[in-house]
Parts: sequence; structure tokens; C-alpha cells
Amino acid sequence: MRTGYYDVDTQIVRDMYRVVTPPISDFKSLGYYIGRECAKLPTYRLERMTSPVFKRSIDQSSEQNVVFSEFAGLGIHEFQIVNLQDAKGIK
Repeated sequence: MRTGYYDVDTQIVRDMYRVVTPPISDFKSLGYYIGRECAKLPTYRLERMTSPVFKRSIDQSSEQNVVFSEFAGLGIHEFQIVNLQDAKGIK
């Protein structure tokens, strides 16, 4: 590994998203498989945030800093959902 035989060349992409409410009710535009698997679950669209607004709060325990990661072959995509608590049923 020190000779360069196994060089890990990963790239991390970080994005911020927000939950778009209300939940999706018509799954036709998402395709057959997503509609079949997600029809009985509360499903939301995610919207990429271009200029996030951060609000300060005295109660820091209520804020959730949730980061999801996925590995897509050559790189890692990390995305943070800033208003996850707005999704129905998520505490």
C-alpha cells in the first residue's frame, strides 16, 4: 500500500437538502418500482438548497444534524437534510 499499488482516490461531494412538504401522494411520475415500494410509507421529495439560512436557537437539543452518505463507485456523496423534523412522524 505504501508503494502506491493500492491508492484510494475517492472524492467526497457534500450537499444540503431540505424536505418538501406535504408528502408525495401520486407516485406515477416516480416510476413503477418506487411507487410499489414506497406507496405505504410517508415519502417526501428532497430539494437542494442553494443558499441555506441558518437560525440560531437557545435550545440546541431540538436541532438535528443528520448526514447520510452513499458510495457510488468512485466517490462518496454526503447529504445533510436540514429540516428532517418537518417530515411527518420523524422526531
